[in-house]
Amino acid sequence: MNKLCRLIYSIIVLLVSMVTYVVNAQDAGGNAKQTTTTTTIDSTSKTIIEEPLKIENQHFSWLLAVGLMGGFPQGEFKSNIPRFIPLGFDIYAGYSPLQIVPFAFGLDVSTTNYGNENKKQILLDNTSVKEVNVQVTNSILNVHSFIRLQPDMGYISPYIEALIGVNHLYTTSETWYKGKLVKDSPYDVSSDFNNNALCYGPGIGLSVKQFSLREKMSNGKIIGYEDAVYFDVRLRYLFGGRIQYLKQEGVTTYIDLNGDYITIYKPSESGTDMIYLLFGLSFKF
Repeated sequence: MNKLCRLIYSIIVLLVSMVTYVVNAQDAGGNAKQTTTTTTIDSTSKTIIEEPLKIENQHFSWLLAVGLMGGFPQGEFKSNIPRFIPLGFDIYAGYSPLQIVPFAFGLDVSTTNYGNENKKQILLDNTSVKEVNVQVTNSILNVHSFIRLQPDMGYISPYIEALIGVNHLYTTSETWYKGKLVKDSPYDVSSDFNNNALCYGPGIGLSVKQFSLREKMSNGKIIGYEDAVYFDVRLRYLFGGRIQYLKQEGVTTYIDLNGDYITIYKPSESGTDMIYLLFGLSFKF
């Protein structure tokens, strides 16, 4: 727990440092480099007026992001599965309906494995005895809707969000013999322990702008920027409901004296609280 607290603290310090660095760099750059301008002519005095272009003059209606994620089980869930879940995949899409109110809502989908097991087993048929490789995979699929408060500060965009959705824990298996998949294997895992749990919680994040893809024009002048790419870092604490699920070594299959396959399931039951760290690229347009 102390290691996890130090990790969360380090992430928060990193986010604050990134914001400070980008803001200072933006201020320094604005003072040191030449300001981009547009030119207009005052018709009454016939003088030329140079108007600075505000790079912060940008608004995006749609959000799309892809990235990688890692998870840290919490509470009793941590005692049943590995303390760190390696990288999974995350994708989300969102919509920001109003320019004057910096909020967005959307859908987030992520998936990761929390256990893998490879076992050598015996497969009997009418003519031979085969040694096969059985691969058992335990996975989590998260589907959440979210609402997010995300002010756009030009080069950086910090945000807070609330999520609610479903944790789907499921187990699959494949049987392989000499590089070929065996269909309808007696070692196939039952779907009886593929269960869903309500999941909800808060999140924080930071988007750092990398570049704009196109300029916004009006009457031949650049008035802002559209379609941008951001580097995105997120931290979420999701509270998951209590369900039954399978973990590593939760499935055992053996052959009895009559040649019948007997499968024994040892399901675990607990809450499914998780902390997720996510990073990737987001696209705003």
